[in-house]
Amino acid sequence: MSFLQSGGGNHSSSRLSERAAISLPSRASGIKTLMGYAGEVAQLPQNQRLKVCMKAKTQYADSPNGFYRIRLAVLASVVPGCISPDQQTSLLQESLNHRGSSYYGVAQYLSAITRRQQKSEQALSESKRSNAALHKKLKALTHIETQVNQIKTHELQNLN
Repeated sequence: MSFLQSGGGNHSSSRLSERAAISLPSRASGIKTLMGYAGEVAQLPQNQRLKVCMKAKTQYADSPNGFYRIRLAVLASVVPGCISPDQQTSLLQESLNHRGSSYYGVAQYLSAITRRQQKSEQALSESKRSNAALHKKLKALTHIETQVNQIKTHELQNLN
């Protein structure tokens, strides 16, 4: 039986895609179970991951407490497109504002990962812009080279 089915234990990963209903861990399940659950969700097909995320978002909207907040932030770290990085940062900030919270450590960890991911995405975006600019310059140089070669060819033909 898996975390997705019972809140703890091991399973065969091939059974993950066979599940129709995915149950979210309860408040009493603890951080360790929540992290194991996140690992299992990460192995699901994207459409099922998004369903899990939607269910977590609904529960958080209905009852915006610390557990539902951290659970949604954890899911956002393994489900691309679950919530925006800014939304995840906002969720984590709530837990970081309460140092005595039982979710404070997890919030610190996820916050560090989120910041690193945002920096990586910014670096990738900058690299793509730089690559596009270099490609444009290369195209311009290639065009100049073609023109120079045409002029040389034309001059050689005039000499003959």
